[in-house]
Amino acid sequence: MKRTARRQFLAFICAALTVPRASQAARHLPRVGFVLNSAMASTMEGDPPAELVMRGFLQGLRELGYAEGRNILIERRTAEGKLERLGGLIRSLAEFPADVIVITGTAAALAARKVTATIPIVVAGMGSPVENGIVKNLSRPGGNITGLVPTFGPELAVKRLEIVREMLPNASRVAFFGVKSEWDGEKEFRTAAARMGMTLVFVDAQLPDVQKGLAQLERLRADALLVSASGALFVHLRAIADFASRVGLADFYGLHQAVDAGGLVSYGHDSFDIFRRAAGYVHRILNGAKAGELPIEQMDRYALVVNRKRARDLGLAVPPAILVRAERVIE
Repeated sequence: MKRTARRQFLAFICAALTVPRASQAARHLPRVGFVLNSAMASTMEGDPPAELVMRGFLQGLRELGYAEGRNILIERRTAEGKLERLGGLIRSLAEFPADVIVITGTAAALAARKVTATIPIVVAGMGSPVENGIVKNLSRPGGNITGLVPTFGPELAVKRLEIVREMLPNASRVAFFGVKSEWDGEKEFRTAAARMGMTLVFVDAQLPDVQKGLAQLERLRADALLVSASGALFVHLRAIADFASRVGLADFYGLHQAVDAGGLVSYGHDSFDIFRRAAGYVHRILNGAKAGELPIEQMDRYALVVNRKRARDLGLAVPPAILVRAERVIE
């Protein structure tokens, strides 16, 4: 009995000595904070996680030799659609403290700018960072924020409208559903629509009550719906897709998450690739680079996603040319 007690005592002492060492080792691993705006927390868990952009980020890290829990720690957070929570989430990671924080979108970048001026911030996609006062310029941002910005120009507006034309050859009246204060691409879309013989009508989403904007959209009786890729509409994508399904309106988006939520087609920047590339910024910062000295990369890779199930519900046949170009097809 005494021998058993002695063995148990020695095992307890050994365990007590090893725990601090393990904790100390963990503290020496680089710590990365990762914040999404609208994902459900459950979709960010595990490896691989269900959330597409989280998978892209983890793949980028793996390509650079990182393995979560072995040589890097990742603290995952999400505002779950409540953008007013972003500042608090970023602050909690700054106090953690994280060595670098990865975020996405203009709202998160503006929130991060208020929270910390020292912890490096990598933004995986933001709009007009110079005009919004987030960085000084793209080639040398200054401060503690860097990352990637999707490029937008006439060619993207033309491509989205060409897809509308391919899917709906007889469409003449296209509604563009967006946020009035962020309506940056009006000239490009109107010019492209006119060249294709279509009339583009802008409908303000009237946030925060998107249902008011959708009610106005229903009265318009358009042939097709083109939805802005504005981050402000991200949390409303399912509501918009549900509305389009209810009224039998073919809907086209700039964000792939809308198609996952039931929308018809999306054509926009490759979110997976943007977050995969964001891992490269994290790698350079962890190896001593200063965020403010890393040029902001402009992304020009686009992905086409098609929901054939939704097309069948609308009585539409998806042209083979579109299926061939699609990055993903939801059956």
